[in-house]
Amino acid sequence: FKDDTADRTWTSDYGGYGLPVNTTTRIESTGLFRVPSMVLQTAEYSKSGINIRWKQAAKGEEYLFVLYFAGIVLNRQDNLTLTINEQQPPFPFDVPYMDSNPVFSNTPFDFEDYLITLAGANLTSVPIINAFEVYKVYEPAGGATYGQD
Repeated sequence: FKDDTADRTWTSDYGGYGLPVNTTTRIESTGLFRVPSMVLQTAEYSKSGINIRWKQAAKGEEYLFVLYFAGIVLNRQDNLTLTINEQQPPFPFDVPYMDSNPVFSNTPFDFEDYLITLAGANLTSVPIINAFEVYKVYEPAGGATYGQD
């Protein structure tokens, strides 16, 4: 996307996680993870929850993830929970209407299989997701190039 300051490539898995929904209203992304408005203008939601899965490519690999949320459904703010590999307790967070809220891991995970589950925190909240990124953690090869680093 030409307006992505991090020069990321965004691909669509439209329909892969729920019912597609979009808006023409521009949604600004601020803070640490800036996402193009076009990415936040599309989402998927599912009343039965959203499951995001991937497998570790090789034993011992660690991953970080960023999930992007912006409420674009029915003029509402949803309260959701996120669970990783069904471990408790779930992490609660809000999805504000026409605003963005990234949720991210600040420490890497080392699982063979990954399952991120998004669920409504109450009876009226519907899980929604706009985008997600998964980063494989690489350790630098060799030592520092300058001894005082």
